[in-house]
Amino acid sequence: MRPRKLTASDVCEVTGYGRDQFKALLKEMKTLPAAPGQRVAREFSAHDLIVLSVVHVLDVRIGIRRKNIALLLPQLRDVLFRPRAVDRSAYVAISFDPLQVEYISGKAVLRESVLVSLQPIFDRVDQYLGAVQPRNMAQESLRLGAGLVRSRKRR
Repeated sequence: MRPRKLTASDVCEVTGYGRDQFKALLKEMKTLPAAPGQRVAREFSAHDLIVLSVVHVLDVRIGIRRKNIALLLPQLRDVLFRPRAVDRSAYVAISFDPLQVEYISGKAVLRESVLVSLQPIFDRVDQYLGAVQPRNMAQESLRLGAGLVRSRKRR
C-alpha cells in the first residue's frame, strides 16, 4: 500500500493556515518543496507537516517575521528530521543571537530562546495521518448493546 500524497489542502488542514496565507508563506520560504512544473500540485511529507506546524506557531502565535523564520528553516528541518527516541514532552528551542535551533528532550540548561512544545503538533499530525485514533473514539465508549446474530445455512 502506497502512502497517501499530501497536498497543500492537507497542510492547511493540519497547520491552521488558510489557502491564501499558505500561498504567501510558500513564496517567502524558498527552502520548502517546489512544484515540479506548472499546474502540478506540490507534494508534502509527514516531516513537512511537522515543520510547517512549528512554522505556523512561530508565525501566527508568537509573531516572528517570516523572513526570520525563513532564515532558521533549514536548521529547523534538520533538527526535526533526525531520528531519535519518541518523547512527547520535547520542545524546539530557537535562539536568534546567534541563530540556532535545538531539540530539547527532558531537562536541559537553556539559553534565552523561544520554546515551542512539540507534543500538540505531534498529536495533531499523528491524528490526521491516522497513526492514532482520537481518545473519544474507543470502542468501549460506543456503548454497543447485545444484538441478535443469525447465521445462514450454506446450500
